[in-house]
Amino acid sequence: MRLSRRLSSAWLQKPQVNPPPSPKAITPPYNAKQYPDSPSWPTFSQWTAFNATLKGNLIKAVPAASPCYPGPSQSRTNCLAAAKLRAPDDPIQVRTAWFSGFPCPAEYDNGTGHCSLGNYSPYVVKAMSKEDVSEGVKFANEHGLRLVVKNTGHDFLGRNLGYGSLSIWTHNLRGIDFKESWTPSVGPPLGKKQSAVVFGSGIQWRELYGAAYKANKTIVGGADPDVGAGGGWALGGGHGPMANRYGLGVDNILEMEVVLPSGAIIITNSNSYPDLFWAMRGGGGSTFGIVTKMTFATHAPELQHGIRITITPGDSNSAGYTKGMAYLMTKMPEFVDFGMTGYPIMSATKYESLFTTPGKEASDIDDFISPIVDRLEKMGLTVSLIRIPSWSNVLANSLGLSPNGATGLKTGTNVMGTRLLTRGSFADVKNWERVLAIFFAEGYITEPFALMGGKVAQNKGLDVSLNPAWRNAIMHFSILDKDSDKYGSVAGIEKAYRRMQDLHVPLLDAMSADNAAYFNEASYIEPKWQHTFWGSNYPRLVGVKQKYDPNNTFWCHPCVGNEGLVLGNDRKLYRR
Repeated sequence: MRLSRRLSSAWLQKPQVNPPPSPKAITPPYNAKQYPDSPSWPTFSQWTAFNATLKGNLIKAVPAASPCYPGPSQSRTNCLAAAKLRAPDDPIQVRTAWFSGFPCPAEYDNGTGHCSLGNYSPYVVKAMSKEDVSEGVKFANEHGLRLVVKNTGHDFLGRNLGYGSLSIWTHNLRGIDFKESWTPSVGPPLGKKQSAVVFGSGIQWRELYGAAYKANKTIVGGADPDVGAGGGWALGGGHGPMANRYGLGVDNILEMEVVLPSGAIIITNSNSYPDLFWAMRGGGGSTFGIVTKMTFATHAPELQHGIRITITPGDSNSAGYTKGMAYLMTKMPEFVDFGMTGYPIMSATKYESLFTTPGKEASDIDDFISPIVDRLEKMGLTVSLIRIPSWSNVLANSLGLSPNGATGLKTGTNVMGTRLLTRGSFADVKNWERVLAIFFAEGYITEPFALMGGKVAQNKGLDVSLNPAWRNAIMHFSILDKDSDKYGSVAGIEKAYRRMQDLHVPLLDAMSADNAAYFNEASYIEPKWQHTFWGSNYPRLVGVKQKYDPNNTFWCHPCVGNEGLVLGNDRKLYRR
C-alpha cells in the first residue's frame, strides 16, 4: 500500500495565470510566509521544475489514513494498515500526532467523517542527499514558504510539522562509517587519537547500536531505538543509558555537516564555524540549519551488567508504598555516584526499571543494591530483582530491544511536564512523600530518570550551548498524564497541559536546577521557555540565530529566536 504519492500532474494544483512576484515582493507587510491560499504560492510549473531538480523526490502529501474515508481509495485493509504505520516510515506522520489537529484519524468511516492534511505539510522533500536538502531550503527561501524538518517524527513538542509548510524529510540520509583514528574534515588534527563514527542524520539508534556492536565500540545514544541519532536528540542535549559514564549526546559530537538557512552546505566543528558549532550543541534542531551528517566520539567496550528492579506495594498500603518510593528517591544521589542509571517508570502501584552499571562487576551491583532492597522490604514493599549479564544486556541493546526502557506510557499525545532536579532536592524525604502522594492521587505516571552526575557533571567546562543546569542536576523527572489519549480533541489535550503546568509542575520547581527542563521532553506551554530550556546561554544563542538566519527560514516553537514571528489562530505565521 502506498500511503503517500510522488509528485505528478494529477496531484498538483492548477497553474496560476499570473507569474509569481520577485522574491523581495513575496512577503506582505504582516504575513511572514506564503500559504496554499496566498497569491504567491508556487505555480504548477514551479513545483514541477522543483521536482525535476530533486530527480522526482518531491512528494505531494496524502494522509496515511485516507483509505479509511469514502472515495476511490477507501479500503478496510489499507485503513487497518494505516493505523499500524510507524512515523519514521511515512513522509508526514509524526510521533505526537495531536499537533496535526487530528485531521484524518485512522478509523474506518462510513460517510460522516472528513480527512484532510490539517497541520501536516502539503509537500515533502524526500531528501536522498545533502544537495536535496540544500535545494529544498533554497526553494523555501525563494518562494517565502514556511520550512519544517522531519527525521523519524519523534518530537514531543510538535516542531516537525506546520500548516502549509514545505517539509524536508531527512530519514533517508544514510551511511555509517567507524574510524579508529578520526581527523576533522576542516582544521588541524586533534593532536590525539580519537575513535569516532560518522553517520547520516537519518540513521536511527537501532541501526547505530547494531553497527557499534559489530565494530566492538560503545556509543552514547538514546534509550528509544526508533529515535534518529543525528537529529533533534543530539542537538537538544541527548540523555541516554551511557550519559553518566561518557557524557550527554552534545558532549560527544565532534563534527557536523549542515545545510545553512541560506542553502549553503558547510562543515562545522571546533575550527570551522565555531560559533555555530557551539549553538548547535544544545540549541536544538530545526533552528540553525539541517544536519545531514554527524560525527560522534566512540568508546572502548566494557562491562555493562544490568539489573531489572520491579517494586510493588506488597503488604504495605498506598501510603506505605508512597513512603517506600520517597525513600528510594533519597537514594538517587548514591545511584548516580555509583554509576547505576536507568529509565524507571513509577506509578501509584508499580516501580520498574532496568539499571545498567558500565564498568562494574555483578558482585559490585549486588553489594550496592542489597541494603536498599532490604530497607524497602522491611517497609512492606515487594521487590523483584532480575540480574542481566553484560553480554545479554549489550546484545539486546544492539538489536534495538531497548532494554533500558520500562513499559512506560504508550501514547500519541504525551501530555507531560518535566524538570531537571538537583542533588540537594533528594535529601528531604518528607517533601518527596508529599509530592509523590499528589502525583499518585492524580493518576500520573512519573519518570524519575536519574541519568546525570558522573561525566555529565564533569563536563561542566565544555563550551556548548546546553543549559548549564544540566551539569548541576542528577535527574530528569517527568510527569505524564496516563489519560491523554482519551481526551479525543485538541481542546481537551490543551486543557490537560494547562492544568498540569499550572498545578503540578510548580511542585517540582523548588527541587529543580534553576527551573530547568530538557528541551526535547517538556511542556510546549512552558511560560518562561527561554530560561527553562537554555538558562544564561539564551542571549548568545539568539545572536547566533540572527547571524545565520536573519529571515527566520527556520521557525518552530519553542525554539531559539522565534520571538520575531507569531502563530496566528489561522495557523499562519505573522510578523509581530
